[in-house]
Amino acid sequence: MKNKKFLVPGILFSLLIVAFVVTSLLCCYTTKPDISKGEFPFSITYEYKGETGTLSGIYKCEYLGSDTIFNEHNRYWIGESIIEYDGEYDIPNIVFQDETMTLAIHEFIEPGYFMGDPLYADWYSKHYDLDGPQPSIEYYDYINEISLGDENVNREELLEEIGFKLIDYSYPEPIENSFSFSGIEFQADNVPIFVLVSFVFLILCIIFVRKDKEYKYSILDKIGIALNFIIAIVALPFISFFCWIYGIVGGEDVMSQITYNTPFVAITCLALSVVLRRKGVRKTGFFIQFGGIVLFILLLIIDAIAECC
Repeated sequence: MKNKKFLVPGILFSLLIVAFVVTSLLCCYTTKPDISKGEFPFSITYEYKGETGTLSGIYKCEYLGSDTIFNEHNRYWIGESIIEYDGEYDIPNIVFQDETMTLAIHEFIEPGYFMGDPLYADWYSKHYDLDGPQPSIEYYDYINEISLGDENVNREELLEEIGFKLIDYSYPEPIENSFSFSGIEFQADNVPIFVLVSFVFLILCIIFVRKDKEYKYSILDKIGIALNFIIAIVALPFISFFCWIYGIVGGEDVMSQITYNTPFVAITCLALSVVLRRKGVRKTGFFIQFGGIVLFILLLIIDAIAECC
């Protein structure tokens, strides 16, 4: 009979671990590419007031990382244009600039698209209704406060009026790339999902774990319960405030990964304390109840020391 004393709690706790693992795999996974860096030559030929010019160079791309928020996976890339230039303006993209106007050409390259990332395969068509990459023309008239982006401006007529024509441009094809699972990374935005998982575990424990002994909750017990709920229920504001105060942002360091799971631990400790009290294990239940709170305090102390040092 004693062996069956914790059978139901053991089953529920096993289900909690499975739920945590599954939720982590679905909502917090990261990926990495087989090819993380690339270089792509481009060339843009134009005519301005009868003179022909060319903007050409190499666009360097690099993979920054990925995250998953509410089961939506995102990958991040960065790119930089390397252009040989000995013209009169500060940057090579400027075709003409004075106190009255600025005319410039931007290569308009999305690094994820060229690096063969499936998440960016339809980036140009989705955001700009384009079949693929093409140069972006920037024009602003400082006197009349007119730009190509104005709704009442006819782009073709305005470019013809100022004597600008895009003659030709060339970009390479995107490379073939593949991506694979690289690990788990917890994010602040996913905290409510894990709070819900642990809260369901708490409810199931209250419903299915039978009382072997009655236990009267002291004032300290009630304070502990309240603190556990405060940490867990207001999880997202708490995490955001904690990150803002102590500079814990992103998900790369161990400290932030632990921090994002503090609300989950708080509710789980509360649930386990309920189980132990109902089974007559009073002291252990009391100490476990404060596990999430202790973790929170330890994080504050450790990070405060790290900031000072």
